[in-house]
Amino acid sequence: MARTAPTALKALTVQQPWAWAITNSAKRIENRTWPPPQTWRGPLALHAGKQVNARDVVDLTDVLNEMGERAPQRRDLVLGAVVALVRLADVHAADLERCPDTCGPAWGAYPGLGEPVGALYHWRLADLTVLREPVPCKGALGLWHLPDDVAAAVAAQTRGSRAWTP
Repeated sequence: MARTAPTALKALTVQQPWAWAITNSAKRIENRTWPPPQTWRGPLALHAGKQVNARDVVDLTDVLNEMGERAPQRRDLVLGAVVALVRLADVHAADLERCPDTCGPAWGAYPGLGEPVGALYHWRLADLTVLREPVPCKGALGLWHLPDDVAAAVAAQTRGSRAWTP
């Protein structure tokens, strides 16, 4: 396994079909039950997980139909690879009363009845750069560092991307 420097590119594994929605539609909010370190914002490699959640495919298809967009076919879903570079621009607790308009009902999930504010977090993604060629890589839970060779392959495809700027 490649050694990872402390300054290596951070990554987030996103289950399909949501990684597809980020790279091929207007999804710029990633819903998580945990926040990243409070002081960290910056470039983030988007890794498509190895599995497809069938229920999420139905949910995404419904959202895209309402938006007049085409839903992905199974063959469209890249699995087990870094598919994009984004910039983590903001994170905030999912709160229907105070959430910015950019979260929107289509992409931002909200705590269910009885769940406190802070049970879900919206990670706002900006400056999307989709990789021409996905870079195969094993994913991980949480916020993790890409192996050096994978980070180099991502960097080679994203030179000049605004996602690299703080």
